[in-house]
Amino acid sequence: MLQWKYLQPSLTAIVALLATILCLPANAQDHLANQRMLVAQAGSIGGTVGKTDKSVISNDTNQPSSTRHAKPVPAATRNANKEESLPKSIQMDDHALGMTFSITLHNVGGKNYEGTWSHGYATKFTIVAFTHDSIQMNRTDKPKFGAVTGSYSGSRSGNHATGQATVSNGAHSKWEASW
Repeated sequence: MLQWKYLQPSLTAIVALLATILCLPANAQDHLANQRMLVAQAGSIGGTVGKTDKSVISNDTNQPSSTRHAKPVPAATRNANKEESLPKSIQMDDHALGMTFSITLHNVGGKNYEGTWSHGYATKFTIVAFTHDSIQMNRTDKPKFGAVTGSYSGSRSGNHATGQATVSNGAHSKWEASW
């Protein structure tokens, strides 16, 4: 027959598990995962016995436990501003001065892209920000008569983006891109 001292750790863990499930429904899954570890540990051979937060050197029990868990950040908050991997190429149409100019930008390393506009100007774009819901790029045309620099910013949804641009000659345009 089993003695009480051998059953007590397992019963304590089971009672704690039931209390967690019944009393804390909002956090039940987190606590359930932790309690499962305790149930498995309490009856297992070679489990931890006694206090686990003692310092080996000083035998001081006032040291903080290394098993404390930080509350996880919700995925929506974590991913909203996270930089995402950049596409290999970007197809873009820029609507300015009553016309539409097109370009295919090819990644040439890091956040740098190069391409040639449909009107013939070669240009370089550098991505400043590329998150789940936004994109910001800087444009620098290669030296040529009429070349401009500019800032393109917009909102992003999946593999598409739309926004507005302001360039050094004072023009403003609307653009859309896909990759």
